[in-house]
Amino acid sequence: MILITSGAYVGHELASEIGLIPAAFLVSGNKRLYRHQAELLKKYNEQIYLSLPNDFEIMDDDKKYLKNNNIKVIETAPSATLTEALRVCLSLMLPFDEPLRILHGDTLIWEIPQHKSDVFSVGKTGSFYSWAEYRKNENNCIKFIEGLPNGGFAREVLSGYFCFSNPYFLLQSLSQCNNKFSECLNRYNEKCALAPTETGRWLDFGHLQTYYRSKALMTTERNFNSLKITQHEVIKSGQKAQKIHAEAQWFKNIPPSLTRYTPALLGTGEKNGFNEYKIEYLYLSTLSELFVFGRLPVFLWENIFEACNEFLTACRQYKPTSEEITATNGLYLDKTLTRLDRFAHERNIQLDKDWKINGKNVPSLNRIAHMMAAEISKVSASDIGVMHGDFCFSNILYDFRHGTIKVIDPRGLNSEGQHCIFGDLRYDFAKLYHSVVGRYDFIKADMFSLKGNNYSYQLELPDDKFSKAAQNVFISSVIGGKTCESAEAAPISILLFLSMLPLHGDKPEHQNALLANGLRLFSEFDRTHKPSLPKFITAERQDIATTAMTSKL
Repeated sequence: MILITSGAYVGHELASEIGLIPAAFLVSGNKRLYRHQAELLKKYNEQIYLSLPNDFEIMDDDKKYLKNNNIKVIETAPSATLTEALRVCLSLMLPFDEPLRILHGDTLIWEIPQHKSDVFSVGKTGSFYSWAEYRKNENNCIKFIEGLPNGGFAREVLSGYFCFSNPYFLLQSLSQCNNKFSECLNRYNEKCALAPTETGRWLDFGHLQTYYRSKALMTTERNFNSLKITQHEVIKSGQKAQKIHAEAQWFKNIPPSLTRYTPALLGTGEKNGFNEYKIEYLYLSTLSELFVFGRLPVFLWENIFEACNEFLTACRQYKPTSEEITATNGLYLDKTLTRLDRFAHERNIQLDKDWKINGKNVPSLNRIAHMMAAEISKVSASDIGVMHGDFCFSNILYDFRHGTIKVIDPRGLNSEGQHCIFGDLRYDFAKLYHSVVGRYDFIKADMFSLKGNNYSYQLELPDDKFSKAAQNVFISSVIGGKTCESAEAAPISILLFLSMLPLHGDKPEHQNALLANGLRLFSEFDRTHKPSLPKFITAERQDIATTAMTSKL
């Protein structure tokens, strides 16, 4: 049997930046920690138990994962000590006819010894936190201790995995240890000698510093990018040389006053035929991680969106030449139609065939594109400023200490593929909208249910109270001088979901979900008014757009 212990909430320092969640529900590599742990433990073919606080609300997506993977949840009081929680868990796991494995919920270990009993894992750390440790006396006998070290720097600590050959004696030891886990280990060790075992690579997520360091080692990448993270820097390279070069030039060329919102650019160059640039690595969470996996209170989301407002307001102060303004118009209809043509060719999709989403009939992709473009007024000088170009949650980090955001992965190109730091800031607002209201990050995290094909989809996305509260804050916010309505964020966001389809061909299930989500947003869009056609729709497409706007759905 295997028990992942996560019956208490994370400590105050972590909770202040993630929210009140158990350690096993922390995020790493765009999924919860317990999922990484379960994947590593599956090789044992043993029943897995997961202890959680009895007042913790498990999201539907997590309930589904736990059920599908036969992981049994044991609820314990969040105020219970580790030894008290273990006693409850072991009592509910009876009877035992095999050794008991325990893995602490804030630990990830890759090389767990499969055939060793009465062992505990050890690893070295240089962090000044309270950890359980062991000592050997002159007779080579082991004694377990816990607390802060008295001296030295790097030390060997218990890294969080145990295997006990006699679970019944462990249960007895737990009842005699005065609520100290180290004393429980000492009592068990008197009868069944425990031995340290090296497990190689291990990551600790239990403290704020170690959480961010561990998370840095588990990054997510797109198929055209190569991302290397060290303790101090991020090195980004890729086959799309123009894209990488444009990002680097954006960091170089933005006004100095805006660099407070970015990591420091540490260098650019070329290596092995690939363009690359280096930026400072920041030990911060993305808004995507906080929105999808965190449990932040409403007032912190108010602070976060105010920080986004501060950034876009600062960006609006800088203006380009008139030629650069003209180049922003292609961001919408032209770009979407070009991308849809590519998608249709790759997937053999008919762009003029109508769809159905969640039981509602909607027009063809071509008609939707023209209808949404018709909802977007022509860009004006007041809309223009320094544009990030991909201002979505996964590219925004939040610094809780300073109450500011840091942005990464800018676009750096205008719609004509030219290097440019300026653009339509409504586009950046819409990128926020497509994360918050469009729930793009839930799709990227595989947290969705999609059924159907042949031009009919049924899509379900998480709708928990935490992300809903954040969405309500966003909808009522003024960001960069715009509201959701004045920024025309909804129609732009719908076009975004359509235009990104060919970019996700490496994951067809994600691609289908993004398509279904674009259809869902369109089906919910309020089209009670019919504005005049935007002037930037090209002449040959005017008739199509006019027909699309005046036709019945």
